[in-house]
Amino acid sequence: MKFLTLILCLLFLAGPAFAASPPESTPAPSTPALSAAPDRAVDDDFSPGLLFFALIAMTVMLVLAGIGIAIGLAVAGATALLVGIGILSTSAAIGFLKRRPGAAVRALLFQGAALAGIPCGIAAFWIVRQLAHVHLAIAEWVVWGSLCGAASGLLVALALNFTWGRLYLKLTERMRAR
Repeated sequence: MKFLTLILCLLFLAGPAFAASPPESTPAPSTPALSAAPDRAVDDDFSPGLLFFALIAMTVMLVLAGIGIAIGLAVAGATALLVGIGILSTSAAIGFLKRRPGAAVRALLFQGAALAGIPCGIAAFWIVRQLAHVHLAIAEWVVWGSLCGAASGLLVALALNFTWGRLYLKLTERMRAR
């Protein structure tokens, strides 16, 4: 959106250079001068150098915008990779410290659910904000959505952990009964 605004501003500022009528400060050519030399071309103040400069400037802006987008995507990818590695290494460290692989899986479940709940919470908070016509700043609804999403993700992880624990107890009782 900022890029489009920048282009429109540049076109607005460069508009007088491409105008068909001369500026008001210069006197208009008189009619007898035009009729005196009908074979002579009329100078319309067109400057091809200005057009080429505008094209080059637009090209440079597009290239720089593309480079900025590429760098932004690379940084976002690196951040996602580091967060993923951090979650896996934290879960592995918890498993090593407690000497139980189940603890590592449980930690991975809780961290992954909280992380996955954040964008879901932001989207849900945005939808509720739109439906309820609540006027909040963007930072406020992103923060509140993140907090609600992380809490909801943790609640889902706790429910899954509880259900898995009960299911595990039932299965081990049946296996021992045989």
